[in-house]
Amino acid sequence: MSTNTFVGAVLPNSNKVTRVTDLGIREYLLTKKVPPNIYVFKPKGIYAEPVAVAADMSDRMEFFESLSLPRVYVFPVVRTTYWLAVPSVKEHYKRFIRYSVPLPLVFTPDNLSPLDPVVARVYRGRRVYLLFEDYHYRYDQELIEKARSYLKEITSNLLRSKVKEPLKLPAELREAIKIIADRTTPPLERMVKHSLRIVGAELVSLEDLGLGRYRVTYIYKGIRDFIDIDDSLFCVDIGICVDGHDRDFDLASGILVKHRRYD
Repeated sequence: MSTNTFVGAVLPNSNKVTRVTDLGIREYLLTKKVPPNIYVFKPKGIYAEPVAVAADMSDRMEFFESLSLPRVYVFPVVRTTYWLAVPSVKEHYKRFIRYSVPLPLVFTPDNLSPLDPVVARVYRGRRVYLLFEDYHYRYDQELIEKARSYLKEITSNLLRSKVKEPLKLPAELREAIKIIADRTTPPLERMVKHSLRIVGAELVSLEDLGLGRYRVTYIYKGIRDFIDIDDSLFCVDIGICVDGHDRDFDLASGILVKHRRYD
């Protein structure tokens, strides 16, 4: 690399870049706003001009090593403004980060997918960031494929309780799957919960009875009860005599009608 340039990182919401040399550390102001990434910079007095993204791995590694950034292994799980990641090797991770809450993973490639095993560096500034270094190619890809198949079944199945978890998935992978799955609640379960909230009830369980029939067990005004519904949330069996008009009621109205008998 030219002696007139250096490699540095632009972190989220920052207008500065840090240069590390044998003489010490120096901060420069950016000449223009650029997305967070590792760049090649050209210094101009107190300013630094981003010349290009540092795509060369040797340049990026030189930057990581110049700051003595520790290496950890993570799974990306959720994409917001940036990816959020959790540890894939927790015992190693705990040496550098005590807690396991999802942390921002920045400088990621565009084709990164959930559960891709990643090698990252830990950067501590005003907050902790994980800087993408490379994919973790030594991680067992067969486990990843099992996890992705399981996740696909969970997110596409009306009832998660019907999907069996694969055997021998590492605890870190199970935790990562749970985080992703919690953000993708199955449509029927989501609709049932919404319908129950309307009348102030709470879901206890949702059971598939077969033939398009589901049992909703709930708590309403301290009373635990159940109603059988179809997949459009209309009642199949309210559990009290309504002269065969069960299907005239949806779940919410069925609960109100049923518990009016108790009041």
